[in-house]
Amino acid sequence: MMFNNYRLPLLALLLSFPPLSNAEVFPAHMDPVLAMPINNPGPAVRASRLEPIKVTVFLHDDIPANTRASINDSYFSAWRTEMESITGRKVEIKYIANQAPFNNLKYQNVALDPLLQQLGSDVYEYIRRNNIEISSYRTNKFLLLTKNSLNASNAGVAYLGGTTAIASMATYTSPAHELGHLLNGTHERSAVLYNGWWCESYIFPTRIAFRSNCYRYSDGNREAIAAYISDAP
Repeated sequence: MMFNNYRLPLLALLLSFPPLSNAEVFPAHMDPVLAMPINNPGPAVRASRLEPIKVTVFLHDDIPANTRASINDSYFSAWRTEMESITGRKVEIKYIANQAPFNNLKYQNVALDPLLQQLGSDVYEYIRRNNIEISSYRTNKFLLLTKNSLNASNAGVAYLGGTTAIASMATYTSPAHELGHLLNGTHERSAVLYNGWWCESYIFPTRIAFRSNCYRYSDGNREAIAAYISDAP
């Protein structure tokens, strides 16, 4: 079923899984990380190479140890291939476990706006404390991966065009859905495609069990993501 939720001005556009699970999207200006200054590499570096897309994935403690070895292949491998095809850039994914406060962040059954604000503030401190050099936030994203959905209605949450998001392992496409929002992809541009059977593109707002996963973005979201990344060094 389609479920659209505008119950607060800051909350919009949902991703649903039976019985009902969805992703909430917040505007990028709320992301605390975007307040940090960046280290601009300058025109000489820009002319010589394209910066890779770097994704830092913090693993929550509730992810069972016996499933962690398959996280890359099951949740991120197809997404990496898709992103490298769309942008012409390498994608580097770094998985970090046992990193406080991300590994034990209380994320279930709490208000999503403060939760995402807290995650953004924690990422801000992580970048500052570790002296991480970032040339553009368009090519540097941070994702908290959890075992469970955020609540009975929400599988994830993200800043649209921002830097931080939370995705659960509720479906194999949840991380790609939330990362797509960080890269300026929207529900409106998503699509159901047909490749011998009907499949849902990343960021499609309604999850219906009989449809398969396309493991790709729609053409409209591919264009939006490519345009968003093209402004980065």
